[in-house]
Amino acid sequence: MIAMPPRGIHGQIEARGVGILAAENETAARVVLAVDLGQEERERLPPWRVTEVLGVELPLLHRVESAHFPAAIMQYLKAGRIE
Repeated sequence: MIAMPPRGIHGQIEARGVGILAAENETAARVVLAVDLGQEERERLPPWRVTEVLGVELPLLHRVESAHFPAAIMQYLKAGRIE
């Protein structure tokens, strides 16, 4: 599965409370992770979860109410998760 930005917002990102910012970007990227922001993670070490999107099975994380969550997702994407 490949994700691409809409033409009108290519190279931009909305930073809530700050405004529209210029951003370095790719023209396309392979989707490798799903994050369900509607579900809060309550376990310290959650089980391995997957979801299917457009016929593609993806690892699934639930939202973590912590300032470190974005950095944790970036590390996950860089190096993966140890089981």
